Amino acid sequence: GLKIGRQEDERYADPLHVAWTARKSALVMPLQATQIDSISGPAKMATAASILLIAGCAYFGYESFSSAKSWLGNVESLTNAEQQLTTIRTAHATEVEKKKSIGIDFLLIENSTNVFQKLEGRSMKPLAVLDTVGRSLGPDIHITSLDIHPVVNATSLDSSEAPQPEVTDPNAPAAPKEYEVVIRIVFPAALAPEKGVQKIDELEKRLQTNLPLHKISIIKQVADLSYTGNFVGEASNKLNNDQQKEDYEAQIMIKGALL
Repeated sequence: GLKIGRQEDERYADPLHVAWTARKSALVMPLQATQIDSISGPAKMATAASILLIAGCAYFGYESFSSAKSWLGNVESLTNAEQQLTTIRTAHATEVEKKKSIGIDFLLIENSTNVFQKLEGRSMKPLAVLDTVGRSLGPDIHITSLDIHPVVNATSLDSSEAPQPEVTDPNAPAAPKEYEVVIRIVFPAALAPEKGVQKIDELEKRLQTNLPLHKISIIKQVADLSYTGNFVGEASNKLNNDQQKEDYEAQIMIKGALL
């Protein structure tokens, strides 16, 4: 049953209808207006877009404020650095004048040091490599001549093929320059060619063992085998139907940095 409470006039059933409607979980006919919905939909979308716009403006405003603050900080740091540089230059000039008045020319010393460093960077110090080569020769091999020159990297005329320079640390030590050391060894004609080839091969192995960071290569062997199976080199020459033998020559190149 429905409790409608105490009524003053029991002839009317309005309270009964109200109580009955209140007990309904859902109304049979919806209480909404289509005209209102057609207006409220775009209004809600406009409200959401306004909220997103305000949030975006707030974000970009914060980013702009942070960038401006960082920029002002950098400007202030640069100004302080310029002031310190001016102060240091003034103090340096004062000290230079004081030292110059007593006979010490710092400008001359600085220029001399720069010239020395440039010459030192271009100088060659092959003694360590030559000492290693001398210890690798052994008692029965002697160098006839020796040539040392820096390695020059070939550059292409086409800018697209040219290697791009690598970005390196300016404070890092400069990479050691590479040099090519060509040693020339001459064996007497009385020595058998196969014996000379064996000596050069053994010398190459000793040099590679003693100079592991260098590239050792034989650019000219004492002799090589022809298709007839005989040794062919610079040792045979006939004059007046008599076989005149010349000395055998071999060349070994050592490529790498001077120690």
